[in-house]
Amino acid sequence: MRMDNNYFKSIVILFRSLLHFYCPYLLKKKKLDFAFLIHVRYPEDYYTGLACLNIFQKILPQKIYYYLIQKLPPQINDVFQTTDGLHGIIISTLKLPSELLNQRISVKRELRKFRKIIGNYCKETDKQIIIGLGGWWPIATANGKIAQKVFEDHKFNVTTGHTGTVLSICNMANSLSKLGFFLNYQTNVAIIGIGNIGMAIAHKLLENKYKLTLIDINTKKLHKMRDKLLEKHNNAEIRIEHFDRNNIKSILDNCHLGVCATSSQSKILSEKDIPNNFVFIDDSRPEAIPRFDYCPILTHRYTLEGGLFNIPSINLNYDIGIGTGPNVLGCLAESYMLALAQATGQELPATIGSIVLTNVDIYDDFCRENNINNSDYLMGAHIIDKAALKGILVSRLCKILQDEHNV
Repeated sequence: MRMDNNYFKSIVILFRSLLHFYCPYLLKKKKLDFAFLIHVRYPEDYYTGLACLNIFQKILPQKIYYYLIQKLPPQINDVFQTTDGLHGIIISTLKLPSELLNQRISVKRELRKFRKIIGNYCKETDKQIIIGLGGWWPIATANGKIAQKVFEDHKFNVTTGHTGTVLSICNMANSLSKLGFFLNYQTNVAIIGIGNIGMAIAHKLLENKYKLTLIDINTKKLHKMRDKLLEKHNNAEIRIEHFDRNNIKSILDNCHLGVCATSSQSKILSEKDIPNNFVFIDDSRPEAIPRFDYCPILTHRYTLEGGLFNIPSINLNYDIGIGTGPNVLGCLAESYMLALAQATGQELPATIGSIVLTNVDIYDDFCRENNINNSDYLMGAHIIDKAALKGILVSRLCKILQDEHNV
């Protein structure tokens, strides 16, 4: 068996996790300010994340191998300290997203395992430990309400991270608009998926005078959400479009930017569904919009990782799908911000249930005060060149202006 870095790293992760779960008395408890809960995204993640167990994959039927893997306790994938003195961990269940959704008993069981391993890991403290929910955990826990009940002890404070996610996506849309010389009142942003996050993004973009094209598979919901938006933004220009793979390309071709905020478990578009010179911001995990080979001359399309912040004080060693380093998911960033606010005697509201729009502005102010910045433009782990991105955005603007002139 080829023993690369993943192999030895997986031994450390597995051994550390088993000890903290089953034999915590052998280990010294540590300081902990926040824990970020995630899950594996694809079955293939087992082969890289648990490379030391791949020998069993070769001798066992796949179904049995997956079954046994999922009986393991949550894995402590990363332990880190920020430069401002906060201590965090990233913990993953080995359950797949499909095994968490609509299975409340299984979800509660996994959350109790998380609670056990966090309790075994950390010292007693007067301050609350922030529990951040990543990936599909907010949806699987009814926007955090189930997790809040499992972590009901005063020692914990649960957040879905959705406020941070919405803020980071809106910040990225604003920065792309400026980069492409768009004027907000002219910029038409397509939002695919009008749920909790999609609606909050719509509200915040409308506050900045954007035009919107709302796209969803539920036509009745589209009409209802448009009416709800118009109650608050009565002069807004909002189009609604039923999601249909047969006409999605023509719909997107009339928009300047795209935002994907769906709760799909798989890709909803293929490369051929996306027009040339188009930029998507995709917040879905797993990814709903295809990433392209890093060759802008050939593709003229980018799918940027949505919901990210650049936090200089954080340097992750574990890759959640966007590389390692200071660029972190908005939901993880919110966990960090709550911990930082608590450590510095400030107050920030956690996000449970529906997103409170005024809280987005509160987080925006907090970011400016604490050197929490917009992320790099990432597609996967690639940092996208700003000049190439600018060229694509300007080309899209020219195309739309030409179409309007011809009409």
